[in-house]
Amino acid sequence: MAPIYVLISAASSILIGVLFKLFGKYQIQKFQAITFNYFICVLLGFILIKEPLITSSFWKNPEFPFGALLGFIYLIAFIFVALAVEYFGIALSVIFRKTSLILPVCFGILYYGESTQLLKILSIVLAFVALILSNSKSKSPDNKTNKKRAWYVLFIPIIVFLNSGLVSVIFQYVKTSIIPNKSELPFIIFTFATAAFFGILSFTYALLRKKITVSPRSILAGFVLGIPNFTSSYFLLLALGTTWESSIIFTMTSLFTIGGSTIIGAFIFKEKLSKLNWIGILFTILSIILISFVV
Repeated sequence: MAPIYVLISAASSILIGVLFKLFGKYQIQKFQAITFNYFICVLLGFILIKEPLITSSFWKNPEFPFGALLGFIYLIAFIFVALAVEYFGIALSVIFRKTSLILPVCFGILYYGESTQLLKILSIVLAFVALILSNSKSKSPDNKTNKKRAWYVLFIPIIVFLNSGLVSVIFQYVKTSIIPNKSELPFIIFTFATAAFFGILSFTYALLRKKITVSPRSILAGFVLGIPNFTSSYFLLLALGTTWESSIIFTMTSLFTIGGSTIIGAFIFKEKLSKLNWIGILFTILSIILISFVV
C-alpha cells in the first residue's frame, strides 16, 4: 500500500498548487480560502481519528505549545505558498518548498549531533543553489514577475523555504523527542485547529475593520482546498507507517510532486521556465536523492 499512499500524498500536493493557480483566475480571495480550508482539515481528522482528541490532560501535554506554534506557522506558510504560485508558478513554488528538506538535516547535525557526511554537505549546498537559481525570472507570459517584479517579491521564495523548513524541523523535534511512541494524527488535527483559530481571528478583525467582505465563493473554494491539504499530510503519515523506509518515502513523494507540478505547469498553464530555472529543478532533485542516501 505504500506506493499508493505516496502517490495520493504527492497528487494532493500537486492539486494544492493547481487550486492556488486557479484562485487567481477566478478571483478567489486567498486569505479567506486558506482560513476556511483548515476547518475541513479538522473535520476530516475528526472523522478518521480513532481516539479522543481532547481529554482532561490534553492541555498538559508537552506537545501542546508546539502544536499551537505550528498552527500559526501553517497559516502564514500557506499564504506565502499561494503568493509563490501566483508570482512564480506551480513548478517553482514546489521547488521553494522541497529545497527546505535540507533544514531538518541541518537541525539534526546541529541539535542531535548527527554525522556530517560529505553527501549531506553536498545536498545542502545543492539545495541552496537550487533556491537561488529557481528565484531567477522565468519566461511565463502570465508571470507577474516578468511585468514588474517589486523588490519584496524576491523574498517570497525565501519565506516559503524558511517556513516550510521550520514546520519540518518542529515536527521532527516533536516526533523524535516528545511523542516518539504516539500517533501523530491528534497532534496534526490540533495544529490544523490552531491554524483555523488564528485564521478566523484575523478574518473577524479584518471584517470588523471593513478591510474585507465575506466572499461565499472564496469560502467554498477554501472547503475544496482543505481536502487535498489534509490528504497530503494524512497519506504521508500512512506511508510512514508501512515497511518502507522514511527516506524512500520522502524522496519519492518529493520527486513525484516536483515532476507532476512541472508537467502541469508547462502543459496546462503554459509556464515557460528559463534555463536557470531548469537547472534549479535539476539541483533540487539531486539534493533530494542525496538526502535519501544519508537519512
